[in-house]
Amino acid sequence: MDVARPLLRSAAMRLAFASAVALVAVTAACTLHWGGDDDIYCPAGGGGAEPALLEELLDPWTLECTSFGGGCGPCGACGAEADQAADPIALPSWGSCSSACIGLDEDTCIETPACRTAYDHACLYTDGPCPLFTPFLGCFPVDQTGPVQGECGGLDAQTCSRHDDCLATYSPGAACQNGLDDDGDGQIDDSDECMLQFQLCAPELRTTCPGTDCG
Repeated sequence: MDVARPLLRSAAMRLAFASAVALVAVTAACTLHWGGDDDIYCPAGGGGAEPALLEELLDPWTLECTSFGGGCGPCGACGAEADQAADPIALPSWGSCSSACIGLDEDTCIETPACRTAYDHACLYTDGPCPLFTPFLGCFPVDQTGPVQGECGGLDAQTCSRHDDCLATYSPGAACQNGLDDDGDGQIDDSDECMLQFQLCAPELRTTCPGTDCG
């Protein structure tokens, strides 16, 4: 009996199996099957790749758009830190910076559901010089937990941003236009130092008569 042939066949089978495993590893994507509808699709390359940024969200305290990472999952560690392979980053419920509200004029914004107005605080509420052509800073989306309606006075930026019947006012930070490099980055009164800060929440300005008998 020739014992070499079974050994050769066994070696060939092991080689074929290894080749199949390697082929799966280099395909464009893989699927982790958990059962039901919970399959997770992983990009090629395995762990270690940076997660894709999610949609930018609008910070109601500053009106700045902020990007958030997608966190880590079972496809492997994400980012340079190996210990990042933990829970995904919790995302705030802020409105999206790609909202159709952004860019609307003041009157249209006021009349559009789920949109809210923002104003320069000094220009809207004081008699001092207004550096802007109009107090209106822009139209922005409400928080994803809204829209709601109701009392506006005394609300903080986050709660105010849930209302589409409330306006919010903003002022540049105290470090803006003071002639100093307050953040130590070598730039005097740059955009970081002049970032807007939430001031107050108030009922939205409506110039049209809401009823049939307005006197």
